[in-house]
Amino acid sequence: MKKLLAGAAALTGLILGGCSQDAQANEVEAIRIGLMVDEANPQSGIANEAFRQALEEHIGIPVIETEGLTHLVGIEAMRGGHLDIMFTSPFTFLNAQEVVDVEFLAMMDNPDSPAGSPTIITAADRDDINSLEDFRGKSFAFVDTTSLTGFLLPKYLFVTTFGLNPDLFMHQGEFFSNSILAGGHDATLLAAVNGDVDGAVAVSTAIENIVNAGVISDDDFKVIYTMERSPVPGYMIRSELGGELIASIREFFLAYADEDYFEVAFGSPNARFAAPDYSAIDHLRSLMQTLNME
Repeated sequence: MKKLLAGAAALTGLILGGCSQDAQANEVEAIRIGLMVDEANPQSGIANEAFRQALEEHIGIPVIETEGLTHLVGIEAMRGGHLDIMFTSPFTFLNAQEVVDVEFLAMMDNPDSPAGSPTIITAADRDDINSLEDFRGKSFAFVDTTSLTGFLLPKYLFVTTFGLNPDLFMHQGEFFSNSILAGGHDATLLAAVNGDVDGAVAVSTAIENIVNAGVISDDDFKVIYTMERSPVPGYMIRSELGGELIASIREFFLAYADEDYFEVAFGSPNARFAAPDYSAIDHLRSLMQTLNME
């Protein structure tokens, strides 16, 4: 991760050069925030502009919107003082903490679209598979190695349950007879249902979508194990901005209730920003340590 961040530094300078803040002198002249932008939705820009203006009015200094950043470039931008707030996952937040002093500002709370749970499944007719132990010596499909719900969380489950070596986890015979990376939650689910593999992991929301689309039915698979919901994304902020300013910005986020904004930006008028759930973040930190990812 650190090597990738170093490689992104030059690109960050080209994209955001000349935009740094004098935060070290406690003279923050503007806040730069990476807002949610949906290029396929022409109303997203209008919603974000209303959000930006409201935040600007609340804190009393200019708020500048930054678009089109990847998480990698965004982290480097925050390290260089060129970006102050960014929407991200708790997992990316932990990676960012390796190189820049950041804290979680607020997390998403969307009752109409809750975070999914990693779900371990097999085909409905597999009478020989009824527990996690029954997957020993069987084939299994994951999504890809960067997927939190499709790989990292289920890997953590198997490693801690059976005392496996995380560095050898994907090796043939370590636990599974063979394991594949299918590239998507729909692909892992269908691989198990069609008998291409003995088992698979797919996030519960993806399973619901595939079933609702009529591609498969609930009778085509059985659930062996359901993990806790994955940590939800949110906004992180540079700690260097100072406690008073951060408190004011957090106050704005937690009180913001423009239904039009939340419907456009997050797909539900009932979505809101909520206080960070540090227990979920700490769980991810434990996961990274267990899987030798630090």
